[in-house]
Parts: sequence; C-alpha cells; structure tokens
Amino acid sequence: ERGDGGFGLPAMRSRAATLGGTLSVESAPGQGTALAVTLPVAVPTEERAA
Repeated sequence: ERGDGGFGLPAMRSRAATLGGTLSVESAPGQGTALAVTLPVAVPTEERAA
C-alpha cells in the first residue's frame, strides 16, 4: 500500500472490512481480472417490526 489514501487493493480491502464486508479478486493470464465486494445490508428499523 502506498499510504497516500489511494485506491490500491490493500486500501480497497481495508475499506470493505471497515464496513463489515470482503473484497475478492480473481485473475488469470489473458482472461482479465474481476473484483467483487460483498457488504452486509441492514434492514431499516420500520421493516423489522412488520
């Protein structure tokens, strides 16, 4: 990580973790790279009572 607040993979992974999520990276030579961020979704309080 560069330490300058950039958007490198370590910074992206850290930001996802701060929000309770994960970052996954899949890459293969000649096939490109795919990033996936998974974050939890909170149910609004008014919908929990229903």
